[in-house]
Amino acid sequence: MTTVVIGTHLVRPVYQAKAFVLVKKSDSLTSLLSSLGLQAGGGATSTSSSSSSGNTYYTDIALAKTRPLLEELIISLNLKRTDEKPLKPEALVKGYLLKTTIRPQPFVEVDQYEDTDMLELVAYSINPVEATNMANKLAELYIKDRVQMTGGEYKSVREFLGNQVSKVKKEYLKSLVDLKDFRIKEKTVSLDLDIQNIANKFSNMQAEQLKNLKGRLNELQISISKKGIDFTKEHPEYKQLEKDLEITEKLIQNEAKPILNREQALRDPLYDEFSKELQKVSEKSFQYSKLDLILSVNKDMYKSLLQYMTQVEVAESITLSNIRVVEHATNPDKPYFPRKPLNYAIGFSLAIFWGLAIGLFIEYIDTTIKLPEDIKIKSFAILGMIPFSRELKNNSLISMIDPLSPVVEAFRTVRIGIGQISTDKHVKTLLISSSIEGEGKSCLAANMALNFCMENKRVILVDLNLRRPALHRIFGIPNNKGITNVLAEGMSLEKAIISSNIKGFDLLLSGPVAPDSSRLIESLKTKNLIHKLKEMYDMVIIDTPPLMIVSDAIIIGQSVDGIIHIIEYGRTTNEMVEHAYGLMTRSGLNIIGGILNKFRVHGYHYYSYYYYK
Repeated sequence: MTTVVIGTHLVRPVYQAKAFVLVKKSDSLTSLLSSLGLQAGGGATSTSSSSSSGNTYYTDIALAKTRPLLEELIISLNLKRTDEKPLKPEALVKGYLLKTTIRPQPFVEVDQYEDTDMLELVAYSINPVEATNMANKLAELYIKDRVQMTGGEYKSVREFLGNQVSKVKKEYLKSLVDLKDFRIKEKTVSLDLDIQNIANKFSNMQAEQLKNLKGRLNELQISISKKGIDFTKEHPEYKQLEKDLEITEKLIQNEAKPILNREQALRDPLYDEFSKELQKVSEKSFQYSKLDLILSVNKDMYKSLLQYMTQVEVAESITLSNIRVVEHATNPDKPYFPRKPLNYAIGFSLAIFWGLAIGLFIEYIDTTIKLPEDIKIKSFAILGMIPFSRELKNNSLISMIDPLSPVVEAFRTVRIGIGQISTDKHVKTLLISSSIEGEGKSCLAANMALNFCMENKRVILVDLNLRRPALHRIFGIPNNKGITNVLAEGMSLEKAIISSNIKGFDLLLSGPVAPDSSRLIESLKTKNLIHKLKEMYDMVIIDTPPLMIVSDAIIIGQSVDGIIHIIEYGRTTNEMVEHAYGLMTRSGLNIIGGILNKFRVHGYHYYSYYYYK
């Protein structure tokens, strides 16, 4: 919050000026050029000009920020950086408000204004007049550039159409000449007229043939009449005349029929001649149709191109530029940045937000255990919570601090919890384990042993952490004899046990560190030693190495009545507990429960809550 207030007063004010340019494009021109397979200029070339579609003019925005345009803007307004060095075109469009705030220099932004056909040209500067001039000059240069580009595009279209018109015109004239030459060569004006002439010729030939047959019939009838005077009907000449007469009558009847059957037609010499004439006409008709089709296509193309040419010329004259300034920039009367009231409100809100966010984030990523409810394994019982105590940290043993201390009461609660759980199972040997080093396992084991002495029991504390023993340091005695002497050198157990000035409390240290401690732990002697101690004492408390480092605790755990697992507040994670719990359950060990050690008591009500619970 303080940083925001100081920063708001130290930064130089930045002024903002805006100019708006309309870039709407003619829909008729777009349709015309699209029909030619061309792209229109002078507007949003990458999107439709319709603002209702919500399109943005990416191409127009990019064109307004081209290097030549920006260089001309810098030169015309003599734009410079704060240190009076020349301003580069890249810096003019790649600036942003935070950068300008730290190192003030002019810069511009170009974007589509909301969902309209307008571009918003925004200029920033520490000088309000300079910001206004930048916005207006950029709008002027942009419109000039787009007009030139639009004219160039129209010129390209005209040149394209002109070339196409010349080419198609040549083809059209050539097809006219080809059709004319065909008509002259084939001596025909119309194929339909040629076909009609052939049909008339065939009809005339049929009529002439019928006329000749009728004349022949009259001649035969006259001859029969004459022969009937000189000869009888039985005379051969008379019979021949009658036969010729009959044949001629049949021919006349056949010629008079309107439709001939196929066999008669094929036998008719007139039909054969008519077919040959029609075949010639059909071949001419194919060639004529081909030439006429080419002529028709070229004619239509020529007419269309002339029409397009006219339309482009008209469109160029009335829509050469559909781009204009809608609103010029005016001098701003107050800074755009910083906005002091807004900055104060944002700073206050961000302080609250980030405070909560960081706190929640730390809580989210923190998987360590702080309360019994944090343990995900529901079957894992918490026997008690040992609060963090500077008295216990300095003195290590509860026998040396106030008996009314909450720490002493916490150990008493643990002892009662163990007694309640082990009512059905007579627990005399307890193994104290932890997941990793430094969780207070050894100190807790020593104090649990002292606490059990308060019940007038004979208790022995055994240090089976043969790798890194710690109990001798807690009690302040040398570790010159102990378990390793008993297991490796044959020292008697009674000689290795150390008596204390506390009633009922004895101590069996690890002894000198052996090079083969793993073999000693796995030996039958260790198991027999634990059984012997169980017979000698009412309660045997055994301190072992952490579960996740070596397997000593798992091996020793198979020879004891139960295991208590130590969990350090704010350090041990659920993953560690789950891993250790899995190792113990897979090995068939009897897990009595856990103890939350070094619990941070924020007021005694936390501890009281757990105690009375």
